Amino acid sequence: MGIQPWPEFTVEYMKKVLFDGSKVVFENPRPKPDPTVDLIVTKDRIDVIHEGVASGPLIGGNLSVLVALLGSEYEPSWQGKILFVEDVDEKNYRIDRLLSQLELAGVFKEIKGFIFGKCTRCEIAAGSDGAKTLREIVEHYVASRNIPTFMGAMIGHIPENFTLPEGLPVIMNANNGTIKMLESAVI
Repeated sequence: MGIQPWPEFTVEYMKKVLFDGSKVVFENPRPKPDPTVDLIVTKDRIDVIHEGVASGPLIGGNLSVLVALLGSEYEPSWQGKILFVEDVDEKNYRIDRLLSQLELAGVFKEIKGFIFGKCTRCEIAAGSDGAKTLREIVEHYVASRNIPTFMGAMIGHIPENFTLPEGLPVIMNANNGTIKMLESAVI
């Protein structure tokens, strides 16, 4: 975001989490469709990959960075966590490889929920050179695991962003694409 002013959406979530001590429910905005332009609103829409509700401490961040921690002394414990990831400027095959590394490290066996935020400038057209879509790639890794999973949360390299409290217990509801803090991030 550099020296540009922060969008009101981002500022409001940051204030709620860091200053107000609120137990925030993170939910993407739901703009009303303009019937003269849109039949269906697709901007910032949640995509449910696997329905369900899960609770646990929230952990995550940039997918490339998290994968670089695997096997190091800095790798976090994944057991019972709600994992969120995002990335930027990665091709679909690289996202596939990064998720494969998480799979091979046993991460998907340990987490209770999975949230794939925004992947800015990542998606290539479906069928382009036989490439899978991001949705197909994510679905591949969670389909057999019965892990509540959704995509599209306002997390990542985007102007309007959630301020997520790393390590705090949350309830994630993949059915409606929400993340609810169970305690305040500040005293």
